[in-house]
Amino acid sequence: MADLAGADLVIEAGTEDETVKHKIYAQLCPQLNPDHPGDEHVIDLDHTAGFADRPAGTLHGHTFHESGSGDEKLVELVRGIDTEDQTLEVGKNYVKQLDKTITLSEDFPACIVNRILLRIINDAIYTLYKGVGTVGAIDTAMKLGANHPMGPLQLADSNRFRHVPVDHAGAA
Repeated sequence: MADLAGADLVIEAGTEDETVKHKIYAQLCPQLNPDHPGDEHVIDLDHTAGFADRPAGTLHGHTFHESGSGDEKLVELVRGIDTEDQTLEVGKNYVKQLDKTITLSEDFPACIVNRILLRIINDAIYTLYKGVGTVGAIDTAMKLGANHPMGPLQLADSNRFRHVPVDHAGAA
């Protein structure tokens, strides 16, 4: 943690567990320059930003797919109640340097993509449960009928959703 003392930008990517995040911030915050904004990936932005000791310099960046897989194209940026404009600009500039597309989302559970996508996946599972169609039929129907690159059940079975926290799934 001491190596981060001079950093202009710190990205916290701990597991989506508030206890773990609290421990990270308890060790990290005393090391950081209070004049530099921070960046975090959190469950509840404003709640977690509060124990980050610098809510004005805190920004949520939500990525998709396994981190580092190279196929992430989108970063949802979520500013908190206290997030300063400078912090948002730092986050936008960082994401642009990564050649990713940015969407801005309000601070709601699951942001934009997961909020919508988890409902689709839940409905696909319920459609399967009710016997409306098979896994193959449901996925093919959504790929060809809704122009999705893969079916919702295939997506649910991919690595993409092996890390969705229970609170996000519950929100959907």
